[in-house]
Amino acid sequence: MNQKTRVRIAVLSPTEEEVHRVNSMLRDAGHMAHCDWVRDLSDPAAALGSDTELVLLVLEGRIADIKTVARLRDQHAAGTPLILLAETIDEEAMDAALRFGAQDIVSCRRRDRFLAVIERELRAHRAEHALDVALTTAGEYRRQLRAYIDQSVHAIAYVHDGIILHVNSAWLSLFGGADADALVGMPFMDSFAADSHGPLKGALVAVARDKWGDDALDARALTAGGTEIAVQLELEKTDYEGEPAVRISIAPAAPEEVQNPAAPTDSRALPTTDPGTGLLCRPHFLEVLEARLSERADSGVRVLAWVKPDRFGDIHSEVGIFHSEDVLKEFATMIRQELGDDEIAGRFEGTTFLALLKRGSERDAERWARRLLEKVKAHRFLAGQGAVRLTCTIGLCPATGMIRDASSLVAGAADAHAHARDDGGATVFMNETADTDTLTRRNDATWVRYLRSALMENRFRLLQLPIASLDGQQQGMFDILIRMVDEQGNKILPSEFLPIAERNNLLQVIDRWVIGASCQLAASGDAGRLFVRLSRHSIVDESLPVWLQEQFRSFGADPKQFCFQLSEQDAIRYLHQFSMLTRALHTFGAGFALEHVGVSGRSLNTVEKLRPDYVKIDGSLVQSLARDEGLQREVRTLVERCTAVGSCTIAERVEDANTMAVLWQLGISYMQGHYVHEPEVVLQETA
Repeated sequence: MNQKTRVRIAVLSPTEEEVHRVNSMLRDAGHMAHCDWVRDLSDPAAALGSDTELVLLVLEGRIADIKTVARLRDQHAAGTPLILLAETIDEEAMDAALRFGAQDIVSCRRRDRFLAVIERELRAHRAEHALDVALTTAGEYRRQLRAYIDQSVHAIAYVHDGIILHVNSAWLSLFGGADADALVGMPFMDSFAADSHGPLKGALVAVARDKWGDDALDARALTAGGTEIAVQLELEKTDYEGEPAVRISIAPAAPEEVQNPAAPTDSRALPTTDPGTGLLCRPHFLEVLEARLSERADSGVRVLAWVKPDRFGDIHSEVGIFHSEDVLKEFATMIRQELGDDEIAGRFEGTTFLALLKRGSERDAERWARRLLEKVKAHRFLAGQGAVRLTCTIGLCPATGMIRDASSLVAGAADAHAHARDDGGATVFMNETADTDTLTRRNDATWVRYLRSALMENRFRLLQLPIASLDGQQQGMFDILIRMVDEQGNKILPSEFLPIAERNNLLQVIDRWVIGASCQLAASGDAGRLFVRLSRHSIVDESLPVWLQEQFRSFGADPKQFCFQLSEQDAIRYLHQFSMLTRALHTFGAGFALEHVGVSGRSLNTVEKLRPDYVKIDGSLVQSLARDEGLQREVRTLVERCTAVGSCTIAERVEDANTMAVLWQLGISYMQGHYVHEPEVVLQETA
């Protein structure tokens, strides 16, 4: 016993002398012993009280007494240790003690062993008693918990290794099941639509590894009747009946949401929605569009998409007016499913739909449009008893350059669609007239003066965007970003000034400013590994390696802290210069990364040939990953190829919990984006 506590011992002895002897030995050892003298066992229940912790039988040669006392002990004080006390200990006595149910045999002549055995058996008895109490309490707790779970209005399921262990009545009500036992042992994924499987599998893996936070997971549940309903899942690591498990909980929806999940909960919002498609109606869409364009974007670009089915009049003639509207509604649903949380879509006129995208770059928006195009082309649209196929044409217009108000943006998207339609349709066209007209050239001349002035007056700011590990290994990795500040102190995004800098051959100068500022940051000791972008102008600059060495030496920066990232497209286009540059980087000890990987059909070969330290999977793929099983298979193949050549993978522009969950399933090592952390200014000015 670690602490000296009160001990109640029943001493079975024909004389009281042995009782005093035992009591004295225990008290001398510091135990508050209370020994009850039991002369005979005519009343075992009284002799062996409920608080008796040990039975001590003084053995006087009668071996048969051991069996009798052990049997009475088992009947009236089960689990209480029985110790034999003898003057001498021999093999026969030891054998009889263990054979008839005693725990040990001791002698008062061996005081240290006597006390050690007594304390050992008391510890074991108390531990067993505590365990019994804990098990009883735990059993009662489990009973109460199950009753609480079964009565909860939240739909709750326990899952282990993808298999359902238990569901409550609210789960059965939500999913339309009749019997909980019928669901136990079934795959959890069977209760959800196929496009939710990727995020769900990834989230279950993350929870099991203690890597999941308190984020809700969006999913499409399948009811027993075959209909889909949108749900939000809360996941928590727990145990069920002593086995590790994941508890999934779905909060109850408001009554009106249950009756019509697509209907707005606020009755005042009803006129803003097109009744046929559920998207925003034209007046409200334009109102929201104006409001969005009036707000300064924190990052990325906004692009308006003009989406219209091709030759819809043929569909109308084939299936009739009512079924053609069903086809159009399904077409609108596909558009809505491809939108991010902060993106909107509306029915503009007839069969024309507009969508305002918020993407990392114009190229990301074009990638979104091409994926929607392919999905529409592969889909069979239900029309009555049959099905029809569609293609669509998409025109895109970015809200950059001279196009910044709603009317100009809509006109630009319409022109882009007309251009694509004239090319035969079933394609995507990006309106780039804003980059080539006279007004833009005049605008560029003004911007060039601003850029040069900002460089001279040190009005650029360095930001870092954390790169988070999905396996808990590497820490302190940051993607380096840049912002420009105008003379009034307003922040200007790279999407506004970098295209102008590229058209006017200023990117190389800006690259060197970023590298110098990053060296200063690295030398300060506050930075981990920095991922610094290089433009194509720097790739072909033969003087860059020598200049880099000078910068490292001048600032006292460690080259091993740097990983220079270059786009896959530029690496392929300038392969010879790229190879020379990466060899020089490795000579210094710096690493290199390929970014925007996965959009070209040659990505697998590029990774195998160049073997970069890191591969950054393009944000346009990542933003569609959670909803696209085919894309998940493509990315998995890319990740496996990267792993095979020793390249770590980083997912760009992760914006929500569902996307992060899929990354776990695909085995991606790192992620970055606004879901991980917003960019932070880390260097206000450089020396």
